[in-house]
Amino acid sequence: MKKILAVTAATAGLALSGLVLPAVATAAPTGAGSGSQAAACSKWIDYTDRGRAHASCSGVDVKVYVKCANGRTYGSEAWRWGYNKAECPRGIGATSMSVQTR
Repeated sequence: MKKILAVTAATAGLALSGLVLPAVATAAPTGAGSGSQAAACSKWIDYTDRGRAHASCSGVDVKVYVKCANGRTYGSEAWRWGYNKAECPRGIGATSMSVQTR
């Protein structure tokens, strides 16, 4: 059974005077029931030269999707065991993320 979890970033990687604000993420499950596999994942968004969404989920395959400031959504290329990430294009910040597990 697949579960999906959406995470929104409060700061969305905004840059002010060359200063990138830290990401503050809150999680809201979009699948049925609490305690799902996706809810047990550690999820975070970082901002270096591009927005990146990461998820670490023990014992399951993981896919990650990141919504970027350009309005497009990008996903990890394949299912990976335990950890995965998705990236925005260089210079574009991330605004939210979602995680899918199986």
